[in-house]
Amino acid sequence: MTDPATSTPSPDTGTPARAVPALWMLVLITLAGTLAMHIFVPSLPIAGEALHANNAQMQLTISLYILGLALGQLFYGPLSDALGRRPALMLGMLIYSVAGIVAWPEASRCWSSCSPAGHPSSPLRLRCCCSRWAWA
Repeated sequence: MTDPATSTPSPDTGTPARAVPALWMLVLITLAGTLAMHIFVPSLPIAGEALHANNAQMQLTISLYILGLALGQLFYGPLSDALGRRPALMLGMLIYSVAGIVAWPEASRCWSSCSPAGHPSSPLRLRCCCSRWAWA
């Protein structure tokens, strides 16, 4: 049995067959948006407290997230039709990676300012100055 991910010549035309992307990668990319929502929703009360926002403002973030997904589909659908699925996916992954790299210094600054607090026999208890809450 041949591996479908290789690009061997097709027996009928002699042209190389296209490589099939790994299924696990497509599943992970598809689940990213849903997983982000499922991680964020339970943390709404803590995030609201840390950001000094009321419940209505925090619930608005969910509406804006879903609106962003809808607008993204309106943008990436025609882009995918014009360029193909792979280049559109690569462009989206590039934008996602650049945004993560841009956000990384701020997250590093916040977490590097975390210091042990509380009882000396409890070294895992941390207080972070960026979030103003502690983990026990």
